[in-house]
Amino acid sequence: MGEVYQAYPPDNSSPIAMKVLRGEYAAESDFQARFVREVRLMESLKHENIMPIYRYGIYNNQLYFTMRLINGTTLAILLKRKKFSPQSAWVIIEPVAAALQFGHELNVVHRDVKPITFHRTL
Repeated sequence: MGEVYQAYPPDNSSPIAMKVLRGEYAAESDFQARFVREVRLMESLKHENIMPIYRYGIYNNQLYFTMRLINGTTLAILLKRKKFSPQSAWVIIEPVAAALQFGHELNVVHRDVKPITFHRTL
């Protein structure tokens, strides 16, 4: 439903992540409503392991929101490169599990947990 890009704020500060509603969904009110619900939901989840939203809105008739950009490799790549001991796996799994549990306690289900992220530069 959305695509995530690396973007640069107008003030030329550090790059950020920007999620936009994909073009093929932009004109459909159901998808617009889902995107806005996602933004509002993310704003309500205040937890150290959940990325906060910086800004959101409409630009050039396209819904978007921005958040901190995390640089680095994906978990999918790490899993291909090496084996993890239970202790080193827990270092990765525990913060993810804590964030998911926090959401579940508020009746929020993520539905899209995966070990890979992809972004393009805007």
